Amino acid sequence: MLLVFGGKFVFGPQPSHDLGGMGNDAVDEGSWIVSVEPLARYRIQLEYSDGVQGEVDLSHCVGTELFSEWDEPGVFERVRIGDSGEVWWSDRASLCPDSMYLKLTG
Repeated sequence: MLLVFGGKFVFGPQPSHDLGGMGNDAVDEGSWIVSVEPLARYRIQLEYSDGVQGEVDLSHCVGTELFSEWDEPGVFERVRIGDSGEVWWSDRASLCPDSMYLKLTG
């Protein structure tokens, strides 16, 4: 499984995105994703156990090889919370919960 961005659930090469020096400590160890919902235009609504919630724009991932399955109708809408707490579409396309938390909290 390959998870995008940095964080404790990354299994594979990390992209060159700079998270401003923030590593795994950016997410409270007690926080986890409690809900994820697909929105229009490749956005997702996330809520974490500590009350942090918001919308994450993933449109920059469209057209990339890793997320090519989103080109098929209905695939993006099948997003769910994976077994390891990640934002999950398939074994090929997942997103790290820490990275999504950082996108919401800046």
